[in-house]
Amino acid sequence: MATQPHRDIDRGWAWWVLFASYLNLLLCSGLSYVAGMFQVVFLQEFHGSVALTSWVTSLFSSFMQLGG
Repeated sequence: MATQPHRDIDRGWAWWVLFASYLNLLLCSGLSYVAGMFQVVFLQEFHGSVALTSWVTSLFSSFMQLGG
């Protein structure tokens, strides 16, 4: 009984998916971490209320959590 040579199922795509997932996690986590600084900039730029401006960062965090 001869053994067949091992063939990669994903042909290297798993490394690309891992790299893209890591970058996505790194960027989204970083943006969530500095969301308070962005809120100050949004308040100064658009002259809105604090309650209305906080929706920007809270929606971003909510969609990130919903997306997994």
